[in-house]
Amino acid sequence: MSDKKKTPKAEKKTRAEKDKLLTRILCLVLMVLMVGGMLTSAIYYLITGAMVRTAAVEAADTETIRVGLMYGSGVTVGFETTAPNGFVPGAVASDNSFTPLWQIGESKVSVTVDANLSKSGMTYSKTTSLSPVVGGYHIQTEASFATREEAQTALNAVSADGARLGLQAFACYINGAYRIRVGQFANTASATSTLSAYGSVLAGYACSVVSPTNTAVSVVNPNTDQILFEYDCGKTSHLGLSPVQSGGETAYLKTPATNTYCGVFEYSRYINGNTDGVALTNIVTLDEYVMGVLPYEIGNTWPLEAQKTFAIAARSYALANLNKHSAYSFDMCNGTECQMYLGMKSVNDTVREAVSSTSGLVVAYGGKIVSTYFSAVTGGSTVSAKEAWGGSTTPYIVSVATPWENYSSHKYGEWTDEYSPTELYQRIVSKLSANYPSLYKNFRLRDRIESITVNSYAENSQYVYSLTLHDPYGNSFTLEKTDTIRRAIGLLSANFVVGRGGESVQTFTFEPSEGSSASQASASAASSAPVYNVHSSQQNNSLYAPLPGSGMSSAPSSSSSALIAPSAEGVCIITADGRLDFQLGESINVVKSIGSTVELNLSNLSVLDAGGLKQYDMIGEYYDAIGSMIIAPDAPPITGSGTDYSKVTYKKVYSTVVLPGSPSNFVFHGKGYGHGVGMSQIGARDLAYNGYTYDRIIAAYFPSTTVVDYRTLR
Repeated sequence: MSDKKKTPKAEKKTRAEKDKLLTRILCLVLMVLMVGGMLTSAIYYLITGAMVRTAAVEAADTETIRVGLMYGSGVTVGFETTAPNGFVPGAVASDNSFTPLWQIGESKVSVTVDANLSKSGMTYSKTTSLSPVVGGYHIQTEASFATREEAQTALNAVSADGARLGLQAFACYINGAYRIRVGQFANTASATSTLSAYGSVLAGYACSVVSPTNTAVSVVNPNTDQILFEYDCGKTSHLGLSPVQSGGETAYLKTPATNTYCGVFEYSRYINGNTDGVALTNIVTLDEYVMGVLPYEIGNTWPLEAQKTFAIAARSYALANLNKHSAYSFDMCNGTECQMYLGMKSVNDTVREAVSSTSGLVVAYGGKIVSTYFSAVTGGSTVSAKEAWGGSTTPYIVSVATPWENYSSHKYGEWTDEYSPTELYQRIVSKLSANYPSLYKNFRLRDRIESITVNSYAENSQYVYSLTLHDPYGNSFTLEKTDTIRRAIGLLSANFVVGRGGESVQTFTFEPSEGSSASQASASAASSAPVYNVHSSQQNNSLYAPLPGSGMSSAPSSSSSALIAPSAEGVCIITADGRLDFQLGESINVVKSIGSTVELNLSNLSVLDAGGLKQYDMIGEYYDAIGSMIIAPDAPPITGSGTDYSKVTYKKVYSTVVLPGSPSNFVFHGKGYGHGVGMSQIGARDLAYNGYTYDRIIAAYFPSTTVVDYRTLR
């Protein structure tokens, strides 16, 4: 009997254990699901984070540069951006790190201020209209969501519920957490009325009405005006957009100006007085920044050693001037005040090689990175930073003679400006008041300029350091410092002589001293290039460019303009009938009607006409040319003498020049273009033509410096 009594107890215990086991299995399943969700989230952030950071941060020790693209008074209410595969919105922290938050499939967006907006064409503006195109007031869930997955689940539910009401829902990231917003309303009243009609609840989430703030930005579809995402973390972080990478080809961010950029675009509100807009900053690695500078400061077809030289110079300048624009929260601007930066559009294999092969290299003096200033062409000598701008002596930026510089081949290498006494007076008043208001307060000259006295030149330089202006009434005014003189008069450079038209004035150049180890510097490298014959004649009243093997044996059928431009092969001609490329050594004829002109894109080309050989190097500049001419690409590298120009001594060689122009006018006969401090772009190119390597080119312009890896200086 005892056995019979024990049997039911044993069975009962077995069932209890089974129940406990089932409970444990269920708990384990739930834990697995929770961990799986967390793992999925972690994988998403790891994969997406790695994907978007590839373009912005390639290595832990790579410097990040913040480049201002739209800032200050230049901001707009909305800025349009495109990316072929869509965007990854994220948070940009104060250390420039980027945390992905969401994904947008649209290939074009406008990032706008958080406000009621009207629209003209594709341009948004703030409005007080009760019928805005984009409404700044929304219904928002009171609950926040910690992860993207939670936010996506809530968005799906709210979108379905909101669709019944005719309201669009979208995600936002507010003060470190996700929320869901619904609708675009013109004011609080209309949003509150809609919310009240549905019990202040959507998809089970309690909701309230939110108004625009002065720190929020909206990501809007410019084709539908629907808000896709909003961001507002005050000033602790800002919205960033990175292009979605898909497939083998790198995706870039493109602006309305068709410039393309890598890295991350950071958008932040900028409010100052009546200005309220979206500031745009491009966050890139140091080498990406340098790649975006080279094609626009020099040509992307220049010799490799010249490109290496400017890669090092651009990198040095950026690192030596970090936080230059700290008032706007970025390091470098994208204009000539810093360095011209327009992104990746014109980057080619030569630029990439120049940057990658010099990665980390900078110009240093005394263990510190130096500001490697440069200008287009200096005209035979540079000028020291002290005598250009004042301040203390900078041992590594002193005046140096540059006899190797083929400055006459540059379109601004030699120039002449002529002004009547009254015109010159009015010009100086305008330039001085705009550029130097403090100096203008002491300007007492009246009516016209009677005479000009050059008091002194900068030391070891052809640049005018001190100049006195006189009027007919006995008043005089002295200008000092070479760049002040250049800007106050409005000249291309301060490397000039001045007098009345027809007057003989003394000028000088620098030549190696007797006994110097320097041999003759080659200043005619560009003229050694192979040439293309381009001349005009009549044939069917049209422009014609037959080429061997082109399949075009007769003139184009239509009368049109022709564009002669660089191409991957060398030079191309573009007409209404198509594009023709030709290789080095091929001759072409351009036929045009009487009185018509050929528009030439002379980027990195030389033109030889009746006025002599001129070098055209600036991207995007176009010139009209009529008559016979010879077009030549840059000269190939040639073997130079090997002279160490940093050790050459020079002497002044004087000569006399007769100034052209009217005897009643003042004539400035000058050389060079720019401030003249540091390195000459054309001069560096010419040294590269002569076989000089980047380190020797830098030594010629920046004596006593060394080229080092900046990471060793930390």
